[in-house]
This record gives sequence, structure tokens and C-alpha cells, in this order.
Amino acid sequence: MRVKEEQRERKKMRVKEEQREREKMRVKEEQRERKKMRVKEEQRERKKMRVKEEQRERKKMRVKEEQRERKKMRVKEEQRERKKMRHSALLIEKNIL
Repeated sequence: MRVKEEQRERKKMRVKEEQREREKMRVKEEQRERKKMRVKEEQRERKKMRVKEEQRERKKMRVKEEQRERKKMRVKEEQRERKKMRHSALLIEKNIL
């Protein structure tokens, strides 16, 4: 009788211990999964931010380049106009003399 009781007790203890172990493993696995997901999400966010920053930089550079080009064209046009005006003034002056 006592032997059977001890066996039952040991079995109960073993079962409890196994449950505790399974629970511990489950919790660890969930933590691992959550960490993995968090890391992936953080990587996604960093990539998104990097891409946005790169786009901003490219746009800034494009805008600067366009401004430079417009200024260059305006300066060239103004030089052409001044040259034409000088030429016209010279022609008028020659005709007068």
C-alpha cells in the first residue's frame, strides 16, 4: 500500500515537473518569437527611415542642380541680351557718325 502511494506521489511530482518544464519552454519560445518580431520590425523601420532620408537627399540635390541650371541659363541669356544691346548701340553709333 505504502509503495503504491509513493509511486503515485512520485508520478504526480514527475508530471508536475514536466508541466513546469513545458511551460518554461513555451514561455522561452514565445519570448524568442517576440524578440525576433521586434527585431524585424525595428529593421523594417530603420530601412524605411533610411530610404526616406535618401529620397529627401536626392530631391534636395535635384532641386539644387535645377536651381544651378536655371541660374546658369538666366546668366547666359542676360549676357546674350547685353551683347545684343552693345551690338545695337555700336550699329546706331556707326550710323550716326
